[in-house]
Amino acid sequence: GHRPTPPAARRVDATIVFVGVAGFTALSHSVGPERAYLAVTGCLRLLDAIARRHGGAVDKYQGDSLMVVFGHPAPLARPARAAAEAVLEVCRVTGTTRGCAACWIR
Repeated sequence: GHRPTPPAARRVDATIVFVGVAGFTALSHSVGPERAYLAVTGCLRLLDAIARRHGGAVDKYQGDSLMVVFGHPAPLARPARAAAEAVLEVCRVTGTTRGCAACWIR
């Protein structure tokens, strides 16, 4: 049979960032599953918005974390810098370098 020719591979300059909620298990035990779910959902929405603001494309959600690609599919002049700026904004907004659960549940 005839198989279509796959598209030619091309090299791209991209940076991948994994970011998530620190302490989710402890959080779910301390506040219960419903509030923990709301906290994680809110946090992931925040992380998604920050990543997109810096040109990142969310590739996938995995439990309490997400994978963001900077520089693909939309090319960026400096994907590593865009990724670093996004991570720094997450740290500024959440007030921590360990994740963002603390900003949603107090």
